[in-house]
Amino acid sequence: MAAASWDIELEKGSDFDTTILLEDENGAMSLNGYAFDLKIWDKPRGELRYTASTSNGKITVFGANIRIVIPDDEVDAFTWNRGYTEIAWEISGSRTKLLKGTVRVIE
Repeated sequence: MAAASWDIELEKGSDFDTTILLEDENGAMSLNGYAFDLKIWDKPRGELRYTASTSNGKITVFGANIRIVIPDDEVDAFTWNRGYTEIAWEISGSRTKLLKGTVRVIE
C-alpha cells in the first residue's frame, strides 16, 4: 500500500490534536493490536526531530480512529519551522507507512 499525502501545520501556543479515521474497502478498520507512530525529520529520513507514538501516549487508538496529540509546550519548544513527517503502523513486527508529508511550525 502506498502512503497517502498528509501535510500538517503546528501552531505555537496551541496543542496539535487530530483524529484520523482509517477505512478500507469494507469500511471502518479494526485497529486492535496495532501500534502507531508519527515521526518528524528535518528531511525524509534525515535527523529525527520528534516522535509521537502509542508507546509514549501521544497517540491513542479507539475503534477505527487514531488520535494524535502534541501538547502546546512541546510545539513551543520546536526551534525549527519545517520538516517531513510519516505516520506508520506496526503489527507482528511489520511496519507499514500510512501517511507522509510536510510539517510547518507557525507562530
